[in-house]
Amino acid sequence: MQQPVLRRRQKLTIGLLGLSFLLVVSIFVAGYIVVFVMPHRELVVKVDGVEYTRGDLVELVRIRQKSSEFMGGTFDASSGIFESLQLMVENEVLMQMAPSQGIFVSDEEIDDQIALIMRPEKQMALGKSEEQIARETSERHLNYLNTIQIDEPTHRLLVQKAILREKFRQQVGESVPFLAEQVHLFRIVMPQTGEMDIMQVKYEDA
Repeated sequence: MQQPVLRRRQKLTIGLLGLSFLLVVSIFVAGYIVVFVMPHRELVVKVDGVEYTRGDLVELVRIRQKSSEFMGGTFDASSGIFESLQLMVENEVLMQMAPSQGIFVSDEEIDDQIALIMRPEKQMALGKSEEQIARETSERHLNYLNTIQIDEPTHRLLVQKAILREKFRQQVGESVPFLAEQVHLFRIVMPQTGEMDIMQVKYEDA
């Protein structure tokens, strides 16, 4: 009689231990989701229906930092977050405005820009054929993607946005005249009852 009772107690003990283990694991999983997953899904900014989460912002900061290090530059993490957020908003606004302004970026322009960025420096390219330079450019591009840990479509999209920004900058520069319209004042005709003294002071201060 004691053996069946003992077995039931053992099964009950094992069941309670298993349930306790699952409970502890569930707590750790829930904590991980709350701390690491949910914040990344938190909405940071919304631009005309297009939403960007905290995870998108963190990813952009990471890409900019790694890209700067790859190119031999420096990245200020303290201001990089705010600059990345501003860049994210501005890029989305420009992407939405571009078609209405007749501004487009072709695949050839993206290819040329990537080749320009990844092309070896002049000193490194001396004495090399164009075929060898093209091969080294392609290898450096692949090395860049592996180092930054992004896929090629993501990189091409970032390059496209950078080209759009430059095109908008050029368009604004061309639409704003280099010299504003000026008027040279030589004489002001006023009645004797006018405020001559006040106008004289303002003219001399101008």
